[in-house]
Amino acid sequence: MLATDTDLVIVEPALFTDVAWVAQRLVSTIGVVADSVVTLTAPDVDFERARVRPGHVVLIDGVACAVAERLAPLQARLTRPRAEPADPEIPVGDDPSARVEVFTFTPQIASVHRRLLRMLGIEPDAGGSGVGPGEADITNPRDLRRLTVLGALADIYAAASAPGSRRDALADKADAYRRAFARERETSCARIDLDGDGRPDALRRFNAVQFTRA
Repeated sequence: MLATDTDLVIVEPALFTDVAWVAQRLVSTIGVVADSVVTLTAPDVDFERARVRPGHVVLIDGVACAVAERLAPLQARLTRPRAEPADPEIPVGDDPSARVEVFTFTPQIASVHRRLLRMLGIEPDAGGSGVGPGEADITNPRDLRRLTVLGALADIYAAASAPGSRRDALADKADAYRRAFARERETSCARIDLDGDGRPDALRRFNAVQFTRA
């Protein structure tokens, strides 16, 4: 996908404390943190079975940390969130008995991801095998990360501020992210490789309608 949970928390640091109840819970247990490695001591579901991987966010006593690497079913190396996965890892403090929780907004990210692909005239499940470009033919996917993040955050906060819930602050955030998404969409573009040589041949924007010949 074009974005991950870590990308969301970089833009909205309070996300997993504000509205974790809207997310899908993967892990909830007690663990030990030492040298930036968390070890689960009483897991309901371990990291492997929960499919926790880089890009996921682990809450250590409510503090958001990013998964740098899953080391074993019960262990993962953590880092403070970084702007780019290639940036140096930032150590996480030791804790002999921490509340360890993993939530994910992957369904919301995936929904926005699929909508954006269709705006580009790309079917989400297309492989780019001669019947039209596929997702793998986008040559600048990281340029589209912020757009995906803003769309996902707008959807998440909109769901958290459902009508009748009197969650005014969450509704305000939903509106702010919706406007930011619209502005970002106007200036974002995808570079598409149409002939399989790895170089972009077309520039497609999200605020334009794509026409195909019947």
